[in-house]
Amino acid sequence: MKMPCFLFILLILSSLQACKSKENSFISTFQDDVFIFGYFNDFCGGNCTQIFLIQNGKLYPDAMDRFKSPPVFSAIPLSDELYSKALPAIEQFPQSLLTEVNTGFGCPGCVDQGILYVAKEIDGKLVYWHLDPQTTALPSALQAYGQLLSDILSQMPE
Repeated sequence: MKMPCFLFILLILSSLQACKSKENSFISTFQDDVFIFGYFNDFCGGNCTQIFLIQNGKLYPDAMDRFKSPPVFSAIPLSDELYSKALPAIEQFPQSLLTEVNTGFGCPGCVDQGILYVAKEIDGKLVYWHLDPQTTALPSALQAYGQLLSDILSQMPE
């Protein structure tokens, strides 16, 4: 009697595994030209990240409630319309950032206001920048870009 019960449970578990939806697929390794941007806050309740991956002509939302490095993204891309809205983040990326990588500007994360996050692949490595979301605290050369990121994020799903 135990064997049929065991087989029944095994059959049920196999069925559930086969029905796994694509929504449970994630991107956690990156390839080709990678650009990541968004916002996160370590001092809030609920979903505290709004990070996006642009890769191979597609825009992907994060699959995290809390920021972690490297970020994890849904394997299901967002609409082409949202991708178009996100493109200025790449097109207007300040080349001056490339002289200092894996660092922050302004006071990102101070006063519980969160952090604007930018990352891109350079020579096969993911490098990042943390920007103060209070753009007036950024160096003058980065203020317009910080505002651009905030404006783009306001048009993205949370």
